[in-house]
Amino acid sequence: MGLVTYHPEIVEPSTIIDQTTLYLTTKSLFTQVQSSFPGSRALIQAGVIIASYEYATQRTNEAFASIGICARMGYAAGLDIGSRTEGSDHDSQAEEASTWWGIVIAERTIFCEVHAAHQPLISTFPPRDIALPNEPLSTEWDSATFTNIASRMCGPLLDDRDGLARVIQAAWLLDRVFTACQERDLDVRLARLKRLDHALRGYLALTMDQANGRWGLFCTANAMIFRALFILHGNVIYGTTGVARSSSYVAVETIIQMVQDIAATQHNMSLVDLDTLPPSRAFVFQAALQYLDELGAEGDRLDIVRTQITASLRMFGERWKAAPLITWPHLSSLGIWTEENISDLISRLDAAHIKRYDTAQLYPIPSPGSSERLLGSIRQLDYTIDTKIRFRSEALRKENMEESLRNSLENIGITKVNVLYAHTPDKTTPLADQAAR
Repeated sequence: MGLVTYHPEIVEPSTIIDQTTLYLTTKSLFTQVQSSFPGSRALIQAGVIIASYEYATQRTNEAFASIGICARMGYAAGLDIGSRTEGSDHDSQAEEASTWWGIVIAERTIFCEVHAAHQPLISTFPPRDIALPNEPLSTEWDSATFTNIASRMCGPLLDDRDGLARVIQAAWLLDRVFTACQERDLDVRLARLKRLDHALRGYLALTMDQANGRWGLFCTANAMIFRALFILHGNVIYGTTGVARSSSYVAVETIIQMVQDIAATQHNMSLVDLDTLPPSRAFVFQAALQYLDELGAEGDRLDIVRTQITASLRMFGERWKAAPLITWPHLSSLGIWTEENISDLISRLDAAHIKRYDTAQLYPIPSPGSSERLLGSIRQLDYTIDTKIRFRSEALRKENMEESLRNSLENIGITKVNVLYAHTPDKTTPLADQAAR
């Protein structure tokens, strides 16, 4: 617990401990106990706390590994909801359920930021015959109904003030987004994502209405929903064209505005007060900033949005001693390819007589231009290469198109491309100007 509660700013100077030392000592002790004794509920709970600290301090890959260990220990200890049997006392059952739900929720929260997004999740949701808390999407706050439904899932000690049932619902929706994004059939994927988008927005409307101004009631759940919405619409924007993409642009603008409103609420908070907020909020801020940058959002109003969100994100960095780190693992898998490991893929494509390559100056999201440079490093003379104009505001204005093309030619190391595409519609530049050259 000291990892997540220790504040160097409020302790006596003579008792200050280096937080890195505290983290490494705690993790070393956890590993020694784990290797020396059978897994226990208390040890699993300690592992979840360590994973949560790693996540808060931007050690996302370490956090994902730690929570995976907790999930396997939970299965071995019989904590997963599907394997528990009747007979134990209610308090024990409630704590076991809460521990397992903590693993399920934390693993999906952390997974949003993992670099190698092809990794599988270890924990699973319970079988269909155990119902998730699932009130109708209405504006009425029925405390008794909420408590009864939630208790069937999470134990009799749950009430409407802790928000655990809402976090479980949010985790379930986030899990559905992960699954939908992996669907290979584009039409099927878009249909699933559209239904999930409706569910996620309805969820936000319901929780905000039910919170009724009560501070922090659904912060963790709503942070997960915002992250799910960013992942969902990112998948549409960077994987489709036409009406679906345009609709996602509008949705993202709305989401970013909501994120700005949330950032404004923590403007005057102290670092100690910041502990009342989930660290996942920092990753929501990062996602909003990434969209503002990658979508070429400009203008005085958006500059204010960017400044306010950045200030709030900096507060999380100060509290957890973590520098902001932008990661978009679910929007692109190109980050896993390098000159060293791509040779086998290229050999297979050559064997299949595939010589035409399509790229874009935007790819991959974490490092724009890297895709073009990588393609340039392995290209052969008989390759045909298409690329796209840089994705930004007024992208199809003459000067911007020329600049984008020059950068792409330099990145790839060629003198011309086969086809130069517009990456997205430009609603600002007149169509006649776009077509002039």
